[in-house]
Amino acid sequence: MSTNNNEENNHKNLIVKDDEYVWVYEFSLWKNPTVLITIAKIITLASLIVGVFMFVITAIDDISQALTVATNVFMFTLGIMSGLLLIAYPLYSIINKGKYIVVFEMNDKEIIHRQLETQFSKNQVVSLLTTVVGALAKNPTVSGANILSATKKAQKTIFTKVYKAVINEKRQVIYLNDLNGFNQIYVEPEDFTFVKEYIIKRCPSNTKIVYK
Repeated sequence: MSTNNNEENNHKNLIVKDDEYVWVYEFSLWKNPTVLITIAKIITLASLIVGVFMFVITAIDDISQALTVATNVFMFTLGIMSGLLLIAYPLYSIINKGKYIVVFEMNDKEIIHRQLETQFSKNQVVSLLTTVVGALAKNPTVSGANILSATKKAQKTIFTKVYKAVINEKRQVIYLNDLNGFNQIYVEPEDFTFVKEYIIKRCPSNTKIVYK
């Protein structure tokens, strides 16, 4: 592993694979609000964009009236989308059996977030990672139970392209923002400080770091 001694000091739940750290994280969709909060932020932003668009196209005639129209459109859109969220999120949680399981691969250059199908449990994934060498390597012939075949969604973040990192230790999550979007990194409490420092050290010096 090409890391210094400070980076080797604490990785209780992390699996060292070649030149990478790999770990599995599972949380309850009913108890942990992180996913719900993220979706709520997205629909709020989407509603705001619709409101701003309405303001722009109506401001030519009357700015005061345009502001009223934009506010009403924003509130209406947000209300509709919030209502849909209240229906969709419980359904999503039920379909996923109330849990969100992800595998993270982290090396000196990048971190990959893989959401897994719900037929896996955390213990099954950890067991597979520790017994099947290369299960997460880009090799489809490794195993019939290859983790890659169970991946529902994967998000990669290159550290040198990160312009903002939000650290929320209470919820055990690190948000990384780059021009391609954002990535959410979940870490067990025992490993949070190690992963946080590992990531920050590899981000550009002008990356904005926010603690919550």
